[in-house]
Amino acid sequence: MINFVRSLITRQLIISSKCSKRYAGHSKWANIKHDKAIIDAKRALNFNKLRRLMCVAIAEANNNADPFTNYKLAQIIERAKKAAMPAATINNVLKTASTSKTPTISGRVDLRGPSGAVILAEYACDNAVQFKMSINTLLRKFGWSTTDPGVVHMFDHKGVITTEIQGDLGLATDHAIQADAEDVEEFKHNDIKEYKFFCEPNSLFNVKQRLLDMNYKVKSAEALYIPRTLVNLSDSELSIAITLYDKLEANEDIVRLHDNIA
Repeated sequence: MINFVRSLITRQLIISSKCSKRYAGHSKWANIKHDKAIIDAKRALNFNKLRRLMCVAIAEANNNADPFTNYKLAQIIERAKKAAMPAATINNVLKTASTSKTPTISGRVDLRGPSGAVILAEYACDNAVQFKMSINTLLRKFGWSTTDPGVVHMFDHKGVITTEIQGDLGLATDHAIQADAEDVEEFKHNDIKEYKFFCEPNSLFNVKQRLLDMNYKVKSAEALYIPRTLVNLSDSELSIAITLYDKLEANEDIVRLHDNIA
């Protein structure tokens, strides 16, 4: 029975690998986003976004500011540490967020552009109405608009754990089964091979811990919206989309962006 399950998953991995090239991202759009992410990680703006995410995680867990029992908070703190946020800053957020009388509101606003382009913008703010008004004002300048939340079905919401290579893909497949991951993919980024393990977002923390127990070196673990298909934009449409992306990333209330642009 176990061999049958493994062979079935292996066949699924072979099928999924044919569609997985879009995850690696070698397009002009993906390269621009990657370069920008490196620069943005050094900005103080990134610290503010992480602070807001920690406040949301604490509020959603009934003001539980203990990362040992609040797994979502633990993941955000790990991201903050990788972004070189000082420990004193993190501790101050944990101390003040649980007693704050102004709750941080989180949500997602979905944006539609030309040729079927979609950007999902996750936000964390103090005033959702004011935030959405400012976003609508920005979108009108670029010919984009907010759209029906149904566009989220154009994406798969998955926990994605990126690790260094350990053994071969067959062994990684066995480990994926043992860790309760749904899938594993081998890909190359900057000429370095890595694995991506996929799971349900709610299982992200547990799957990551099991992979760590198997001596995998985890590079990142986050919940992402992965587009099922990508759309191609003309040069002029792409130029506008890149500028809009800049503006959205500069908004301190927006904590993460996802898109389906090739």
